[in-house]
Amino acid sequence: MQVKVDDPSHHNSHGAEEAWRGDSVQLTLQQRGADGMPPAANPRWNEITAANCRSGNALFRHIGSPAGLLGASALDFRHDGAGSFYELRFDAKELGLVLKPGSKIGSAVLVNSDSGRGRDGYLSWGSGIADGKSDRLFNLIELE
Repeated sequence: MQVKVDDPSHHNSHGAEEAWRGDSVQLTLQQRGADGMPPAANPRWNEITAANCRSGNALFRHIGSPAGLLGASALDFRHDGAGSFYELRFDAKELGLVLKPGSKIGSAVLVNSDSGRGRDGYLSWGSGIADGKSDRLFNLIELE
């Protein structure tokens, strides 16, 4: 996954666990059934923050098991003065996902903004992260 953010400055002085409070990307990933709905028996999902923060480049799982820094997934981050570029490479096994043609994934994405005094806004694709945690609000992605 790649995210380009038009922002002339990058601010994130937080540790990985609190990196969502600064310039960062938050996202959810949830395996869905053939009907595209969250699984009724085990409605778990991953909520992850990708950030270049006080501890360097970090992918931190807030919701999902185990919580904490991801080890097999990776973030490449660049900021060039005009904007920031996040390249996220997720390990499906680490996130408990089956990724093959026809797989359905529930997802939402936030781009958090920090102008130097802490999080002062966000842009979103989908819902279910900032406006209350709910997997029923995620967008649906079907892999080809």
